[in-house]
Amino acid sequence: MEIEKLLFEVIDFISKSTKENKESVLSEDEFSKLTINQYYYLDLIDRLGKPTFTELAEVLQITKPSVSAIVNKLVDKGYIIKVQSEDDQRSYNLHVTDKGKTIIEAENKIYRAFALHIRNTLNENELTNFSIILEKILKNLPR
Repeated sequence: MEIEKLLFEVIDFISKSTKENKESVLSEDEFSKLTINQYYYLDLIDRLGKPTFTELAEVLQITKPSVSAIVNKLVDKGYIIKVQSEDDQRSYNLHVTDKGKTIIEAENKIYRAFALHIRNTLNENELTNFSIILEKILKNLPR
């Protein structure tokens, strides 16, 4: 089978599984209103660990007003909260709420299950080679 078709099948499987898992933890209305971009911000805020607007804008390499627009939508939906910084009263840290963490966990559950499937399918030598190949691909992805 050619590489493009194999990659498409893997990506399609992960996408469908992720969608189904998110649908199981969110109402249909909530799920349909969470855009890919909003999910990306939510996940990034969680990985950065309570960043400020400025820190988030720097990582994303966009302006603070652009960050504010998406952050405010996530706040309105209850996925994150803004907490005034104790160090600088003009600054706010972004905290992921339990509702936001539930969505992130639903996505991560699929990735962990897929990684476990790979680990259980390949032998030790194949896993080593697969890891080397993935590292090479990731290293050379356009950023």
